[in-house]
Amino acid sequence: MRMNKTLSFEHQAKKKETEEKDTTDKFKVIMMIYKKFKLFGLTGEKIPIPETKRYRLPDIVIPQRNIVIELDGEIHEGWDDLTTLEKDKDRNQDYKEAGYQIIVINKELTFGYKEEHIIKKLEQEGLKQIE
Repeated sequence: MRMNKTLSFEHQAKKKETEEKDTTDKFKVIMMIYKKFKLFGLTGEKIPIPETKRYRLPDIVIPQRNIVIELDGEIHEGWDDLTTLEKDKDRNQDYKEAGYQIIVINKELTFGYKEEHIIKKLEQEGLKQIE
């Protein structure tokens, strides 16, 4: 029994550390979006899913364009590939049904959310920079 409490404590500590990193990453990306595209990104916004009583809580929402941005970072590491794909597919479908464009930014593919890689990804998704 003591071992389970120890594992639970370690799991909770790791989860808290990951959540803190995620929050920092979200604000880093939100600032990039404002700086380069003059769009306001919000975090903590609930997106209701039509014809259900469910909602999604995306990493970032850009309400003026109906865009949802998901940051796939450490939380996705170590997940079974099939499980991750199914969850991501369901998530993306929910956002589409709610009328949102979804942009997924992968931490590894952007080399730790580096600005030039994120800007390139957002431009590929149709956003235009405003100087």
